[in-house]
Amino acid sequence: MTGTGYFRLSLSNISPENAVARWVRFVLGVKMAMKAIRQKHHASPDLLRLLDEFRRMVNVCIAIGIVENISSLKTLSLKSYHRLSRDMLGYYRLCAISTATGILRNYGKAKRKNPQTRVPYAGRLMLNTCYGFKISRGLLRLPVKPREYVYVKLNSHTLRILSGSNVHSVTLTPHVLSISYSKEIVEITLEGYFGVDRHMDSVTIASTDRTARGVGFPARLLEPQGRLRRPLERSRVPGSRV
Repeated sequence: MTGTGYFRLSLSNISPENAVARWVRFVLGVKMAMKAIRQKHHASPDLLRLLDEFRRMVNVCIAIGIVENISSLKTLSLKSYHRLSRDMLGYYRLCAISTATGILRNYGKAKRKNPQTRVPYAGRLMLNTCYGFKISRGLLRLPVKPREYVYVKLNSHTLRILSGSNVHSVTLTPHVLSISYSKEIVEITLEGYFGVDRHMDSVTIASTDRTARGVGFPARLLEPQGRLRRPLERSRVPGSRV
């Protein structure tokens, strides 16, 4: 459709309250800043098993993508979703596919530059998800199975930063937790600007209110530069510039 802008706002997988809030921000043109907060934690045995299973699923998706030469998220989802562990919740499988897609695309770029690039492999325990988690009473709750959860305690700094924010995704390793969030930002309206033109012995400043001002340097500030210039002039090649 020529000459027509098209934007689709996805409201799936979010609560009705968040859906309404996102739609209001979209209509009003409110700008949001994306950030991330990190903290250290100690993973429990149940959480370590979850991280290990997620890493295994990522590696399965990477292997399928390399064998079948796939770098598209949709195609990789169709090829690999049914091959992943059915003991894992569906949104963990989708997030594993998404993580593997990013790794495959980076591998493709690197291989075009260097054909000897090694085949990627996720060796570190990890989990990346944007579904299913909940922050309540100072704890991050992650589902393991239906109605079964693991918890990560959030420190006071993390809770203070996330207060009043929209949390989007969670990334975990055995020792580090990273939470991405967005906050509304106030757009600054500029009242004007100014430019600076620097010369050898003066500076000129001009602004949008049509005022200009020149500032000269005292002679004592110019002396070291003169002493530096004279040796360069003596040693320069004839015909060259200093």
